[in-house]
Amino acid sequence: MSPKTEPLSTADAVWLHMEDPTNLMFVVGVLLFDQPLDIDTLRSTLAARLLRFDRFRQRLKKSRRPLRRLQWQPDPHFDINAHVHSLALPAPGDEAALQRLIGDFASTPLDMSKPLWQVHLIEGVNGRGSAAVVRIHHAIADGLALIYVLLSVLDEEPDAAWVAEMPADEDGSFLAQLWQPAASALHTTRKLTGTAVAQSRDYLTHPGKMIATAKTAGGLAFASARLLRLGPDAETVLRGPLGIAKRVAWSMPIPLSVVKLIGKSSGATVNDVLLTTFTGTLRRYLAARGEAVDDLEIRVLVPVALRPLAESAKLGNHFGSVILALPVHVADPWERLQILKARMAALKQSPEATIMLTSMSLVGYAPGDLAGRLIELFSKSCSAIMTNVPGPQYPLYLNGVPLQNVMVWGPLSGRLGVSSSILSYNGRVTLGIISDANLVPDPDALVAAFGQEFAALQDRIANL
Repeated sequence: MSPKTEPLSTADAVWLHMEDPTNLMFVVGVLLFDQPLDIDTLRSTLAARLLRFDRFRQRLKKSRRPLRRLQWQPDPHFDINAHVHSLALPAPGDEAALQRLIGDFASTPLDMSKPLWQVHLIEGVNGRGSAAVVRIHHAIADGLALIYVLLSVLDEEPDAAWVAEMPADEDGSFLAQLWQPAASALHTTRKLTGTAVAQSRDYLTHPGKMIATAKTAGGLAFASARLLRLGPDAETVLRGPLGIAKRVAWSMPIPLSVVKLIGKSSGATVNDVLLTTFTGTLRRYLAARGEAVDDLEIRVLVPVALRPLAESAKLGNHFGSVILALPVHVADPWERLQILKARMAALKQSPEATIMLTSMSLVGYAPGDLAGRLIELFSKSCSAIMTNVPGPQYPLYLNGVPLQNVMVWGPLSGRLGVSSSILSYNGRVTLGIISDANLVPDPDALVAAFGQEFAALQDRIANL
């Protein structure tokens, strides 16, 4: 069956509004392997598994009717060879060389005349390893759905037989099996803002309700007023005009069991512990860059999944965001953890959360100029993006080769200069950073500070 023609949704159109040469709106995923992968086998696997989703054979085209939205239309010239490529990692072939190459990919636009995705198989990583670098435009789906797509091309066993049909059972057993036991952690994440999340999901499922609420509250003007009331975030080296070049880096993995133990010993969640560590990371980094940190708080944009886990395969964008103030000024890791626990608890009951979760979706209904102003308000109100995604906690395989690690970075939404992504896989947690080279040319310093700060938190709790 050939893929059908569908209109681009307003929620998905937001990401086209935000794209410009300094701020490309695609998700970058990296799958790391200690062994080589065969490009022809990889291409065949992606043809069988990725192309189950119509969107990966569709391109965006203008409707023939005036004033109609863009359409997802089948690409009549689709050729998977135009989307899956291989190249050797430049010398010296180490992790630093791989990160530089991925930074180049993150700085290069996708071809908007074709389906909006690319995969590059990088050969010769650390001698004989390999990496699959995946770029998928955010207009196709939100981060949770794209991570699902990325991981659903993998197997749970090295010699697993591929079943072409996608199960249609109501509980989404395929997805539940892939993500367990991560599903319970994701459920907690989705409850971040309590009833605000439920209300926002209802808005996305029934856009008419969102429009009615927007009219009642003064619509986009009301959303803008809420952002204006927040005011601009603190001026630091994290904020400023963006350039073209992007940089990426990732940390050494840390055991998820240790993160959980810290949380249990302090009455905190895994998310609280990771937020505390990331806040300390920013404190160390900003101090090293000469910033005064002893009175500093900065805000981060925290994406919140709104869709049920079993619906991730439907693609599209179904998420909101909340803004969280990080107590960078607090030097003591234990004290910082207590503050963030309290702030996260308060956020669950905050009426502000509903506005923050819905106002970004309203951008899709706004005229171009007003959408641009709303995006600018978002960029001024925050300094970074902080994403925490629980992945599957058992090994996965691609064509029989074990997956060693996985990183996923969202785009620098709202013209922000730094996006962090904490992703757990197979009992380990990794921090990934993507940054604008003009603002943060050394993301490796951030990931180094993450390791130092996690060790400091461990020591502090051990000495209570």
